Formats: sequence, structure tokens, C-alpha cells
Amino acid sequence: MSKSETLKVMNMDLDSLEKYLKSGQVTICVVGIGRIGLPTALSFANAGLQTIGVDINTKLVEMISRGEYPLKDEPEFDKIFDKVIANKKFYATTNIEEAVPKSDVILLSLPTPMDENYVPNYSALISVGKSLNKLLTPGSLVVVESTIEPGFIENDMISIIEGNEKNRKAGVDFGIAVCPETANPGEILSDFRKLPRLAGGTDERTTNMVSKIYKHVFGVEILHMPDCKTANAAKLTANVFRDINIAFVNEACNAV
Repeated sequence: MSKSETLKVMNMDLDSLEKYLKSGQVTICVVGIGRIGLPTALSFANAGLQTIGVDINTKLVEMISRGEYPLKDEPEFDKIFDKVIANKKFYATTNIEEAVPKSDVILLSLPTPMDENYVPNYSALISVGKSLNKLLTPGSLVVVESTIEPGFIENDMISIIEGNEKNRKAGVDFGIAVCPETANPGEILSDFRKLPRLAGGTDERTTNMVSKIYKHVFGVEILHMPDCKTANAAKLTANVFRDINIAFVNEACNAV
């Protein structure tokens, strides 16, 4: 299968996917190349996959295009950055309309900050989801890495990508899954290389496809979740457990 014939991962079986991953013929688009998104994109490029980073931050994109590594406080990724820029496995753009149609897998690494009422702001995800409705080509796989509430994919994101006219159909025209990021600032490379990842799709086949891709790139254990909402619930539970422990230690130290 040549690239001109469009090799989309949801159109192939697992054995074929593994073959194309190993030969570097799968193209990745990472939408949102900030603190987590850029290291994610660099990891995919370092695994031999053609990777496109998309961001609305023109200064960030221009900096990357000049060959300047922007995350000075994130060690070791500077070497990977120089390598994948030199071998042309990675480039950045603000043009999502150009990047998505030529990509087989679209990763969303977008911010979901809390507002003053502690309600997550999904405006970036919603905006990109609406764009994907117009830009996805048949057989594409969408993977959401952003931290989101359980059920957001099933209740909202799928409908947003499908569009009001339902001119795209999840499970038919595209696959969708989640693989939440797990990394601490300053230790991202170490965490990427040792921490298991959760993978959950809208069906077992999609989960298997995502697991195959992430295993190829990161080499860590991939924990299969029964669906997207379970994967997101497990991620949030881990976050809460960590935050409670940190709060407890802080209180204990203050009491001494």
C-alpha cells in the first residue's frame, strides 16, 4: 500500500499496523504541542514515525521551525528534538487544515484548565473536534490524551466530531480512543519510559490499535480499559490519590 493510496490505521488489521509502524509509514499529527504535547510528538518522531505538531501559538511554531528547542527545563528532549528535526521526522505548523488530512493518527494534547468554579474548560477540545468533522479522512484514528471527565468522549466528543449532519460516523469513518498522559514536569522523559499507559477505545479493536501504537513508541506496559470513560475515570482517580497524598504530607509537615 503506497502513501498515495492513504494508509489509514482503522482500515488495517493489527499485523499490518505493526508492519507499517516498524517501517515508519504511519503519519502522526499531535494537536497541541505544549508542555506535554511537544514531548509526546518528539517521542513519536523518535520512534521513526513522521510527526506533525499543530499549535495556534505562532511564536512557538516559529521557534520550533528555527530549530530552537522551547522546553529548556525538560532534560534530554533537547537531544531528541535536534535529532528528529535533522532527519525531518518532525515539523510544526499552525495549519491544522493541512496537517490532519495527511495524517493517519491524530492525537489531541490540549489544555482542559479549571475555571473559577472548578469546572473544566473544554473549549479547545470542542473547537478542534469541530475542525476534525471537516478534515478527517476515512480510516483515521483520533486519540485524546487530555485530562477529561469520564463520559466526555461518549456523551460529547463523538457527536462533535460526527457533526450536526452526521457526515462522519464513529466506528465507521474514524476510530476514537483515549490514552491519558501520565508525566510530571521536569521528569517527562523518565515517566514516558517507565510508567504504564491506560488505553480505552469505543470498541475492543480500537483499543487494540491504540495499544499497538503506544507500545511501539513508548515500550511500556499498556493497560487495556473496557472503554474511554473507564480509562479517564482511572486516570482521574490516580490524580486524586496523588493530590490527597501530597496534601496529607504538607499538612503533616506543617504540624511538626
